[in-house]
Amino acid sequence: MTRDMNPTTNPTLKHATDLIRAGKKHQASVMLAKFIQDHPASEHAWHILSYALDDQEQQIYALHRTLEINPKNKFARQRLAKIT
Repeated sequence: MTRDMNPTTNPTLKHATDLIRAGKKHQASVMLAKFIQDHPASEHAWHILSYALDDQEQQIYALHRTLEINPKNKFARQRLAKIT
């Protein structure tokens, strides 16, 4: 994993996670959508996005994208099982 895609070191992904924890999910989702436009293969961005979305279908879509990128992502698989 490159430093730019690591959610603990990438400033955008870290900030989005902090926003979600602060209850600012819409702001986080906008930030993540922009990030994903530039990095569509970022499994971490898609996974984090699933927490920023309120709509269950959108959450499921984000988790499916995460698993398309990395089918072995156990956290995305667990979250998908929990919300469906």
